Amino acid sequence: MKVSIQDPVALRTISPSALDAYARSAGWEVGDTFRKHSTIFTGANLPEIIIPRTHRLGDYASVVATLIKIFADVADQSESTIYRILSEADRDVVRIRTSDREMDVTIQQGPDIVQGAKNLLLAAAYSHFVPRKAVFSPSTNRDAEEFLRTVKLQPSAEGSFLVSLVSEAIALDQNGEGLVGSNHEPTSRLVFRNFLKRWRKPMI
Repeated sequence: MKVSIQDPVALRTISPSALDAYARSAGWEVGDTFRKHSTIFTGANLPEIIIPRTHRLGDYASVVATLIKIFADVADQSESTIYRILSEADRDVVRIRTSDREMDVTIQQGPDIVQGAKNLLLAAAYSHFVPRKAVFSPSTNRDAEEFLRTVKLQPSAEGSFLVSLVSEAIALDQNGEGLVGSNHEPTSRLVFRNFLKRWRKPMI
């Protein structure tokens, strides 16, 4: 049975930049501007779609619902699956897992694991903003500390203790909205890329 996403509140949580990111990953390319607040996307053997550049449109929820249906039909997936993908499409997510998937984490250990994840990410931020410095002391770089305030935690996954760090993957405009159709990478993505370069290890 096909389930259609109709909740306006849930639909409005999907950002224009998430729609942009998903469309690009699925083969659509940026086309002409449509009216004042939207962009046309086209692709080989793909239906033409129009993605708004702002969520401040009166019919934004219905536009998102229509796009989710198109994405689901093209990908031959359920709308609920597409919705879950879109909820992270404009975010970079780094997952830090404990080495033993079956281990029990005590309440005393939990904060230590989160603090360790914070220290790793902060070191990556320091090396991005001050790349030539080999050793960093606490609070030595205001930009790195400010970046850390923008990173969010996601709920832990089943099967292990997992810390998921989430940050913006698309540049934002002065109103805090994603720049639909932009190829500019924000600082947060560059820091996450630096993080993965330094500490990424395959999951066992």
